[in-house]
Amino acid sequence: MLIAFILLAASARAAVDFDRLPALDLARLLQEIPAPAPAKGLPISRELVFERAGSLIGPSRLALKLLRARVVYSGEQHDQAGHHEIQLKLLKALHARKPGLAVGLEMVSKDLQPSLDDFLSGRLSDADFAQFWKKAWGYYYELYRPILEYCRAHRVPVTGLNAPISVIRQIAKGGLSSLTPAQRAWLPAAIGQTADAKYLAYLEKSLEGHDPMTPVQKARMLEAMAAWNETMGDAVARSRAPMLVLAGSGHMVYGMGIKESAGRRSRGRQEVVLPYPLDAQMKTLAELLKDLRDPKTGDAQLADHFWLLPKD
Repeated sequence: MLIAFILLAASARAAVDFDRLPALDLARLLQEIPAPAPAKGLPISRELVFERAGSLIGPSRLALKLLRARVVYSGEQHDQAGHHEIQLKLLKALHARKPGLAVGLEMVSKDLQPSLDDFLSGRLSDADFAQFWKKAWGYYYELYRPILEYCRAHRVPVTGLNAPISVIRQIAKGGLSSLTPAQRAWLPAAIGQTADAKYLAYLEKSLEGHDPMTPVQKARMLEAMAAWNETMGDAVARSRAPMLVLAGSGHMVYGMGIKESAGRRSRGRQEVVLPYPLDAQMKTLAELLKDLRDPKTGDAQLADHFWLLPKD
């Protein structure tokens, strides 16, 4: 299996520059993450959305298109302020047109849903929730505050999608077979690894930059990442409400990760919106469009829609 995976990854690299893609936050699996200072982010000075077919549209037109979807995925690099601004704009636009909309969060695991509910109902103070967020997620709460405050003010249901991080960490350490029955109960019955060559290669690339791994360690890390995606996908599929899912871009590139998992479990249209560039690169609008339209980069394959963040 590992040999087949390496062959798939090697063939995919010929067409895709994986250094351009966002890294999965593997620190969530390997160690506790600190609360970093927020990145300044890029200003949303010119609101344009690039469609995978090659056209440019405005945010209002995008919102109308997204009304056809049961699930909309809005990706992020966790420390980028501009990415969270896009998510808030999408939330407001979709909620205005879909009053029954719910929000799903990668950032909160299912076991911590009571604390999220307490905040949304007003039973938990802002200060206490900020401390909860720091412990549960780690990334700077101020970046997420406007989204959560909007949900609270407008009574938008918010659901934590993720498995407990302790469970995911145990899989990374000892594999699925090492879980206790209580730990395994947090996960869906079926945990499958994607067969998509590009996404498999992307996952392998995400493992680079950490301590060297044995084949067994690498396989367990891939198993942990599959459990991460599958748990979120299962939660999305179980939602009876249309949902806006906020998660790291790495959990939805190429239409894989959460979207693939949810699609196997339920019917309904799903759309992925990514900020572009996916990181904090400073590029002009012309440069961004050139990259997206260049088949050599493969970037246009990453999502259905790209909300552009040019430097000018």
